[in-house]
Amino acid sequence: MAPPDDERPTVNRSGSWVAFTVLFVLGVGGLFLGLAMQGQDKKTTGSRSYDLTPEQYEENTRWARKRAAEQPAPSRQPPSSQKIDNCLKANKCTVQLRGEATANPVMSFIVAEEIWAAFDEKDKSDMRTLLKEKIEQAKAQPGTYTGIPASAPFYSKALNNIRNTRSYSVILSKGQRASGALSVDEEILIDF
Repeated sequence: MAPPDDERPTVNRSGSWVAFTVLFVLGVGGLFLGLAMQGQDKKTTGSRSYDLTPEQYEENTRWARKRAAEQPAPSRQPPSSQKIDNCLKANKCTVQLRGEATANPVMSFIVAEEIWAAFDEKDKSDMRTLLKEKIEQAKAQPGTYTGIPASAPFYSKALNNIRNTRSYSVILSKGQRASGALSVDEEILIDF
């Protein structure tokens, strides 16, 4: 018969367990340190950039600088279309983010029907590029593309929706409202 719990001898094994764990960790750490130190005395292999000799490094640097000088500077100039510029100035077209309260907001180019009819393929291509740039601007500064007040409970969700904008569209307007805003009559181009 076993003695009651309060009469059993106790064995403290926690000390030996701790010692074993410490020795194991030190052993594994030493193994990794040994592997890391292996090969430190080698001069160079030429296979990695940090193993280059100073002469090889200088040669690579000269080559990279020469190549960089040969490359034209990137141009971030927005597309210029006289028709689009005139249209925007005359309030015959506008760029507007629509649907920021939805999961798929759309950057829309709202344009008077007669102006759209005068656009050639280059103007339409410039308009697409303009919309894509406006989408990127909206993603970077979503607060400037919403009419939702910052105090509204849905405001942060609307900003997240704007940051996820991918689509653009063209909407034809057949006239203007009394306020001067273009009417929204027919969506003719949608790019999702």
